[in-house]
Amino acid sequence: MARKKIKTNSKDVRKAEGIIKVPEEATSWLQARQQWLLGGVFALLVVVVMVWAFTSYGQVRERRAQLQYGQTLSKLAGRQNLEAQAWAPLIAELKSLCENHRGTRAASSAQLDLAQAYCETGQYDQAVLWDQRNLQDLKANPPAQVLARFRLVLSYRALNKLDEALTQCEALQTMSAPGLSREVQWQMGLLYAAKKDASKAAEHFQKALEQDGTYPAEGMIQEGLAQVRLTGSSHEPKAMQGSSP
Repeated sequence: MARKKIKTNSKDVRKAEGIIKVPEEATSWLQARQQWLLGGVFALLVVVVMVWAFTSYGQVRERRAQLQYGQTLSKLAGRQNLEAQAWAPLIAELKSLCENHRGTRAASSAQLDLAQAYCETGQYDQAVLWDQRNLQDLKANPPAQVLARFRLVLSYRALNKLDEALTQCEALQTMSAPGLSREVQWQMGLLYAAKKDASKAAEHFQKALEQDGTYPAEGMIQEGLAQVRLTGSSHEPKAMQGSSP
């Protein structure tokens, strides 16, 4: 019995040849660009490794800063009155942490504490310097901004830079914090009293009485108000005389 011949269609042959040709072209394209592709993969791996290394380094650096910061703060533990003698020994440690671990969360907290330490020890020029830095470095931290500006009021007042202190008070008036308005108005009254402007001092003492809050106590504000009304611009209120920031 004769074998049946299989007829082939020329169109099918050409189609099959085309299918075979496409992978061959792709292979040729890949071979021609092999080094470029390998280089791209290598570059991507380098980037991934660098990101991982940087992240790991940052985490280790943060942990070290937190450890140092915790050890420093532990020296204040148990002290009821954190006065100059408590803060003075910590200044060098806090400054070292700020300079060696700049950019970490622990260093940011240490900067605030360092300004407080300088303020408590009567080094008001240094307190101003570090709180000005706090204002620049901690712009995204509203509570830190309030603390730094309020401490600047006290430091400038101690340095008799009354206009600079008033500028900080004006900035604080745009911020919100529990009881802040009452104390800011009180501070402005004290500053205007120091500038021998009794009418302005009385105005701000009166505004302080109208604000919510418990500090300063109403009796303290009333005393300051009575003194500026009684003595005019010739004397500061006793509440400010001899007071320390």
